[in-house]
Amino acid sequence: MSDAVLKKAIILVADDDPDFLKLTARVLNRSGYEVLTAKNGEVALKAFREARHAIHMVISDVAMPAMRGPQLVHCIKSLSPSTATLLMSGTWGIARRVSSPSIEKPFRVSEFIDLVRQLLAHSDFARIELEQSVARSRHVSEWDRVNARVSNAFAHTQE
Repeated sequence: MSDAVLKKAIILVADDDPDFLKLTARVLNRSGYEVLTAKNGEVALKAFREARHAIHMVISDVAMPAMRGPQLVHCIKSLSPSTATLLMSGTWGIARRVSSPSIEKPFRVSEFIDLVRQLLAHSDFARIELEQSVARSRHVSEWDRVNARVSNAFAHTQE
């Protein structure tokens, strides 16, 4: 995949450390990527589900409160199996024990960007966009059904 295509990638980064989140986003932005950020896994999953455009890669800290990084990756992969994922951990050894691609913090910027490029280069952007489009339409359909039930129940209480 060409560098021009790779640089059009949208990357979602989740980390509960606001300083590291900003730093990671800045490094990715300077490398030409569009970056979305989330302060934890739950916010990241919501952003992923509600994104207007396909998110090509999700990068997450392993240890976060509520939804940990591996849980987030599992949820993302259930919605879009082709989406590239990368887990980061500041706890020595944890990054090596997860089944997804991973990197230990702190990392060298060049090493991090090389890994991101490598993971994106092996991604099928068209497939990612299709999977996420289908997932979004299912999500909208679910909301439409819920809203219809609520409206129907409300209408019956007004009679």
